[in-house]
Amino acid sequence: MILAMFVIVILSAMGGALLFNTQLEVRMSQSDLHSKQAFYLAEAAEESARETLFVINAFESLTDDLEAAAGLDGNINFDPDTLRPVLGPDGNITNFTGYGDDVPLQALTSLGDGVFIAFLTNDPGEGVTNTTDVNRLVTITGVGAGPDGAVEMVQAIVEPKKPLPEVPGAAITLLGPNPFFWGGTSNASVYTGDDCDGAGEPGLTVPIIGTIGEEAEAEAITGIGDANGPDYISGDLEGAETVADLTDPTDPAVIAADLGTISTEWTSCPNLVKLVNELRQNSDWGCEDQGDSTLIWDASGEHVSQDNKCDLPDGTGPGDILFVNGDVVVDKASAGGGILVVTGNVTITGQTSWNGAILAVGDGKVIRSGAGDGVVSGGIIVADIAGADGIFGTDDDCGDGDDFGSAHYEVDGGGAGSTTYCSTNLELSNPPKPYNIVNFKQD
Repeated sequence: MILAMFVIVILSAMGGALLFNTQLEVRMSQSDLHSKQAFYLAEAAEESARETLFVINAFESLTDDLEAAAGLDGNINFDPDTLRPVLGPDGNITNFTGYGDDVPLQALTSLGDGVFIAFLTNDPGEGVTNTTDVNRLVTITGVGAGPDGAVEMVQAIVEPKKPLPEVPGAAITLLGPNPFFWGGTSNASVYTGDDCDGAGEPGLTVPIIGTIGEEAEAEAITGIGDANGPDYISGDLEGAETVADLTDPTDPAVIAADLGTISTEWTSCPNLVKLVNELRQNSDWGCEDQGDSTLIWDASGEHVSQDNKCDLPDGTGPGDILFVNGDVVVDKASAGGGILVVTGNVTITGQTSWNGAILAVGDGKVIRSGAGDGVVSGGIIVADIAGADGIFGTDDDCGDGDDFGSAHYEVDGGGAGSTTYCSTNLELSNPPKPYNIVNFKQD
């Protein structure tokens, strides 16, 4: 009897311990689940606030958004360390305190059995409480609260971004040393730096050909043709006067443009390699020669074409990014548009019209061939960054010294075509995209 009672006591103790462990594991599992729910709510807050900021701000200054977030007292009071949850009768969080009169970027929102909220502050580099933004970086803090008082917080430093950096102020920009330029000899061909052929910003004129360095400028001047060749007109400047060194603030054509000198983002070969890769990742349509077939991708996914040819799609327009890794013939009789990026040779037929930016950034060669009255309205940028093998994306991109090769622009044919700088078409082809996350952390 004593032995039996002893065994019963031991078994009861074991059963009690097992039950306790089971309950503990259930509570731990629930706690982990609630923490994950709170984390996903915090992410939802950050994503919703990031979209809200993009909608209300786009590419404008972020200072007014920081001032709005600061509330009536003009001071940003939000601090993750002072934020405190408010519990409801059921023990779940119903609100937060500890952020003064700050105005949340994302108001308190219920989702399922939790809530989330988000706040806007400046980035740490400028001081999170500073309401003046200079570097175009701000911090979004998303806070999520799940059941049983679980709280998680995520922070993201974001920046407004356009697909292209500030586009050089020239109708045709030839990056790098020793550029080759030949504008043809057709009397009907016209190159103009008058903004949108006079229909854009009143009085705005830019160089017809922009180069990097005095020697490159001299090389380009030799190819503008003779007296019987095309017209080169930019405001009061004509002929060789419309060719400029975009890095020289004293150049008459740069002074006339009143746009300042070229952004350094265009004068670095490694930066351009990075830009081309970013444009490929963000492209709306793309084509890549893979030897026995051609890989084509668009918004619906990827598929393989068997004709081994990159034909640009119809109906492209402002905001579209088209990427060709290889050579392409642009023969759209009606005006296509957007940002066209080509890493190989670009052949533009005489009847082709294009509104926006054309980037022959790779092997760096553009040829306009055949007769026609096509109009390229926007800007053309040419740069050889593919290295000695002429193939973008290999180990010798930018060469051994991170240098540009020689850009090549050639007109082979006649016709009444024109090449025009147009800030309107450049702006339409380069709209801001949803904000990039520069840095992210979870607290």
